[in-house]
Amino acid sequence: MAAVRRELDDAILGMDAGEMTTSISYRGRNQHTGAASEEERFWGKVEVGEEDACWPWLGRIGDGGYGLIRARGKSSFRAHRLSWSLHFGAVPDGLCVLHSCDVPACVNPKHLFLGTKKDNSRDMARKGRAGSQRYSDRYRNPHMRRLTEAQVREIKKRLVAGEPQSVIAADYPVGKTQINNIACGRAWAWTEGKKVEA
Repeated sequence: MAAVRRELDDAILGMDAGEMTTSISYRGRNQHTGAASEEERFWGKVEVGEEDACWPWLGRIGDGGYGLIRARGKSSFRAHRLSWSLHFGAVPDGLCVLHSCDVPACVNPKHLFLGTKKDNSRDMARKGRAGSQRYSDRYRNPHMRRLTEAQVREIKKRLVAGEPQSVIAADYPVGKTQINNIACGRAWAWTEGKKVEA
């Protein structure tokens, strides 16, 4: 932290008064508001494990299982792209950040690499994720789920008993939409009780 403080002090000494209010570094807390920096918020939502293991994103998860964070002026910035930027610099225009581990929620920089959209499509096809894969199959990956199979079985029992989806959702780290996806067989279809008849 002392090194970060020295870096900030050196940067501030080289600025005129107008630059100081707009050029606060992403490292460390904002000196004017005391708010957590983008980097602090990022690391607060990462489960850092072994050096070569996946580091799952613990924050908000969006479509396709990718982590999302408010960053770089966007309300939904992909966490793996921010991980790349924090470790290697800005992502060049026209390139995507791809996963060698094929775990969308992983933010371990060792598992990330740059490629074009064409490279991304080829990578998806080679790994069997393109086109024909069912929606529910994505939830087989433990880094992409927020529920255990035991919890899903319990949810299905409660649905069969006629309990309202909103009441069930309040008891789990998912929303009503996910409970509805379970009820309709769009998610967790491979668990017992393939589809819950409403």
